[in-house]
Parts: sequence; C-alpha cells; structure tokens
Amino acid sequence: MGNHTMRKRAIALWLTLPALLAGCAGGTAAAQPTVTVTQTVTVTATPSPTPTPTPTPTQSGPLQLGTAYKLPNGGTVTVFEHRKNVEPQDPNQEAIDIQVCVPAGGSGANPTISDRFWSVRDAAGHSYGAASTTWRHPGATPGFWPPEQQVKWGECYRAWVIIEGSKDTPMTTARYNNDQSGVIVDWALPQ
Repeated sequence: MGNHTMRKRAIALWLTLPALLAGCAGGTAAAQPTVTVTQTVTVTATPSPTPTPTPTPTQSGPLQLGTAYKLPNGGTVTVFEHRKNVEPQDPNQEAIDIQVCVPAGGSGANPTISDRFWSVRDAAGHSYGAASTTWRHPGATPGFWPPEQQVKWGECYRAWVIIEGSKDTPMTTARYNNDQSGVIVDWALPQ
C-alpha cells in the first residue's frame, strides 16, 4: 500500500468515526425509522362582505310640487311653488320656492346650502340657473340671499331662488342638481 492510499483511508476513518461512535452511544443498536404523515384538509373560503356602494337615487318622473325628496345623507329637498315675472324691472326673472333640510346628528362644521344647485327647465331641455341679482324681488320674498347659507345640523332653510328665466318660454320642471353628490331630482311645474 502506498503512502497516498493510506492517507485517504485515515481521513475517511476520521470522518466516519464520530458517526459510528454516535450510533453506539447509550447502548441502542438500531436507528429509529422516519415517519411521514400526510393529512388532507378541506377548507371552505367564505369571502368577506364588501361594502355595497350607495346608489345614486333615481326617479322615474318629476315629483309633484310640495313633495320632499330624501337625499342619501338623510336630508331632504323640496320645491313648493314656481312663479314667473317676479321682478317688474326684468320680466325674465322667475322664482322657485325651495326648502333644504340638513340631517340631524352631523359632525364637523355646519353645512352650507347653495342656490347654485337649483334651476328650471323648459320642454326643449334648456336649463335656466340661479340669478346673480342682489335686490329684493317683490314677488318672491324671502329670497335666497346670500347665495350660500350656513345652517346647523338638523335645520331646514326655506327661501325663493331667483332664476334667470325667459318670459316667453314655459318652464316644465324645477331641478335640484347637486354635482357634488350626483343627485338629480325634478319637480313638475304647472302649465
């Protein structure tokens, strides 16, 4: 045997000796078999409910004057009356008697009500919005002035919104169109 072969066997012996000694320690002769356990589990996943978005209120046709429309936030809007020619100096001035009620129990700053959400419409679908006049109108008192009103939670505000209309055009509906909430509701105007 060459010196080189003997060195390989000595190294191999030194590498396997600790494993052999460990197997003999404590007097146990056989190693324990490895056990593999397989378990089948059936899991039924139930999806957590996702919040349903609040749909934008829809309406099948114009409401009758005096009918309150309930807003998604719990408040209401109502049109009570429409008048033409409310300003003798400008026969195109019209007015709608409106009321906005803010829900009770709100938090934060007091809400602001604006006349910019109100208009009247003719049969061709033309819209006539709130006027920017500052004088009193004898045919529509009290007027919605200033054009933004701050109210307390749970209060209602009622006033006449002056409209830049058209004296020769019959108006068919009054409209509340809140571009912030997406609510659009109409009231039929008498002809």
